[in-house]
Amino acid sequence: VALSIADRIRLDFAEHPTEYEGKTITHTLTAGIAPIFAADVQLSPQQMIRDADRALYEAKREGRNRCRLYRGKHR
Repeated sequence: VALSIADRIRLDFAEHPTEYEGKTITHTLTAGIAPIFAADVQLSPQQMIRDADRALYEAKREGRNRCRLYRGKHR
């Protein structure tokens, strides 16, 4: 669910450029999404941030302007 919400936000963001001083500025959005639970254990805020950051950089490596869910292993 979070991934589909983030993707809808990404698409909406891209559809609404910013007008500034007579110029149009287009937008893209790249996001990393992390789960709050892993194997029925709630992750710490630090773990969630780490996982979201990893998903973000994976999305950037794939070409940006996309949302990715962290699917790695938790320690």
